[in-house]
Amino acid sequence: LCLGLVPHYIALTLEQLRIVKETLELRVAERTKALQLANEQLELAANTDILTGLLNRRAFLNRFKYESDRANRTQNPYSIAILDLDHFKNINDNFGHQAGDEVLLAFSQIMISHLRTTDIACRWGGEEFLILFPDTNQAEANIPLTRIREFTEVSEDLSDETSVKLTVSIGVSDSIVSGADSIIDHADKALYAAKAAGRNTIC
Repeated sequence: LCLGLVPHYIALTLEQLRIVKETLELRVAERTKALQLANEQLELAANTDILTGLLNRRAFLNRFKYESDRANRTQNPYSIAILDLDHFKNINDNFGHQAGDEVLLAFSQIMISHLRTTDIACRWGGEEFLILFPDTNQAEANIPLTRIREFTEVSEDLSDETSVKLTVSIGVSDSIVSGADSIIDHADKALYAAKAAGRNTIC
């Protein structure tokens, strides 16, 4: 009788081992997926501006290097624009930082709505934003930048706290007149020229 039960016992043990193995594999797969998701969320948090959802400065510079290297290979131009909200400090001072945050978020959405999916936008810091236009010279970049400037000027109710009249000054340069090492600096100097020219303009 005992000898007759041995094959059944072995079969039962093998089935139990199979179930345990499958259970362990399922748990490992679930934990691996959870770990992968956590890593993706950490990477997103490390590369994204928490308020606007745009790339942050560090992530933008990584993308800028990639696009600059690619442009060197293809010999295609690219443009950099720096956008700065005019008199933004007055919004924070008069209406509070909550209103200021709402204006920054609303402006970032205006900006994205006028860009191509291939354009790369970031929050550079405070009320400054950068856009990289791949395969685009300065004259071509001026077209969406003009739309962004004009749309910003006529937009109101950018904050739930108050009706805010907003304008933006923009400096732009391209790789034809600026090398990769100086294009952001040239765009920044153009931004200062736009401010000096009375704001709400593109230089």
